[in-house]
Amino acid sequence: MRKLCLTLGLGLAFLGCSLSSQADEGGTYQVSREVVERTMADLVKLMREAEPPADEAGRQQLIRELVERNLDPVVDFKRIVKRIMGKHFADASKEQRNNFLDVFRNSLINTYGKYLLDSDLRALAEKLHYMVLPLGRQRREGKSSVNCIISLEGKEYEVVFSMYYNKQAKKWLMENMIVEGINLGINYRTQFDRLMVSYNGDYDRAIAEWSTVDGGDNDGVAVESTEGGK
Repeated sequence: MRKLCLTLGLGLAFLGCSLSSQADEGGTYQVSREVVERTMADLVKLMREAEPPADEAGRQQLIRELVERNLDPVVDFKRIVKRIMGKHFADASKEQRNNFLDVFRNSLINTYGKYLLDSDLRALAEKLHYMVLPLGRQRREGKSSVNCIISLEGKEYEVVFSMYYNKQAKKWLMENMIVEGINLGINYRTQFDRLMVSYNGDYDRAIAEWSTVDGGDNDGVAVESTEGGK
């Protein structure tokens, strides 16, 4: 189910057209919620209407193209990667930073693209329900936390979209997600730090290892909860 929540969350990326068209001069918090609500609706609609090619190669190519075409405009990968590298970012060369950026981006495309490829999207859409909750008090200017309850077969799961307002692009972008108390940003940063420790600060080996262990999938990887017990 975690993969499902993550995949739905990355619908913000898959349906980049609905986000990238959202110019918001004021950066109002309510717009960040509207972006999430509309995008979730569009994602479910897309799943219901999906008619992927019958052959696996065609399906794979279609989904990868969809993800690649719409991923970059709505997810601030540079911002995310800087946070994942954490204390190791400053000492990394420009080439190493860009290399990890490419590796991390590809890990998401491969992981979530494969999940979509293996899913019966129409059947999944019929079982799926969601509710974007009213915004709570937002404590930081230009930052917004949008809570969404996703339910499937009688079970509910909470996903929090961490959004920030990019003044240059004049739109809200996704910078992190929390799924059932698991903060993905913290989880990824912990994972990268462990690789750096394992390889005695060798950036190239740590980045190469990330590409082989599927950085986009938490199954089998230690995760850290922000809400103890979840």
